[in-house]
Amino acid sequence: MPPRRLTHDQHASIQGFRAVLQELKGSTRAVESLTGLTGAQLFLLQELLRARREGRALTVGEIARLADTSPGAASTLAIRLARKGLITRHVSKHDARRVELVLTEAGVKRAKRAPATTVERLTAAVTALSPETCRSLARGLVALSRELDADLSLADQLLLKRAIDYRPRRRRA
Repeated sequence: MPPRRLTHDQHASIQGFRAVLQELKGSTRAVESLTGLTGAQLFLLQELLRARREGRALTVGEIARLADTSPGAASTLAIRLARKGLITRHVSKHDARRVELVLTEAGVKRAKRAPATTVERLTAAVTALSPETCRSLARGLVALSRELDADLSLADQLLLKRAIDYRPRRRRA
């Protein structure tokens, strides 16, 4: 099949998508190079730092929910960070069934020095968009993922549907 000529909008969409992918890949590599941690590990450290500032610890289950991952994956992540000396895992004083995760001093230093993660940068960029642009982006990405047969998790599908269906309330005069 001969290659199709792309319309201006199709070409611009592909180029824009490539630029975003390259930026995200480069950002991920830079964060990992600077910190020696994966994005997921850094995410966990930063969530634990937030919890520490609030005077609380987090459990593996709470981390799993925050990261939208399985408890097993969150546990593996916590074990790796504990081996690096960045967090400790201990049984809760209030409930022996709960294993709490707490930053060590080395973990606090690493979390405070770390640059913004790729997810944080992406979140900041998306939240800077107007509601209309964000809704159009969500619709376009859902359509693109369907065309690519991308496997969106049920949670992702619900979030995208909520974003697409969102209608701002009209203010009464």
